[in-house]
Amino acid sequence: MKRNIIKVSNYSVTLTGNNIWMTYWEIAEAFNVIPASVNRTIKRMFKENVFSECEHSKYIRLSNGNHAYVYSLDVVIAISFKYRTHYTDVFRKWLTDKVKEQHPPVFISFQTKDLYGC
Repeated sequence: MKRNIIKVSNYSVTLTGNNIWMTYWEIAEAFNVIPASVNRTIKRMFKENVFSECEHSKYIRLSNGNHAYVYSLDVVIAISFKYRTHYTDVFRKWLTDKVKEQHPPVFISFQTKDLYGC
């Protein structure tokens, strides 16, 4: 499986491609948090049905020959809101900036009367 990861530095976010699937220790490294804590958080999210495990996790063979579970971009984003580190702050800011540049504000107007003013 060809997969990509997210790297977060002091002030920037780098994606190695569009197919983001990361191990729990890659997520922990990107956000500068303890890997065991990330693993527990992921397990809790699946147990509480925040995400469907069959859709958001895969068991794959890594390039080093070992096998591991990898998790989707949705899981990575959710985890970024669980922790408060400099790196999660950088990632969340980058994420909201990307959303803002892709989707301009939408304004919806509701009429309280019908078209004829009755």
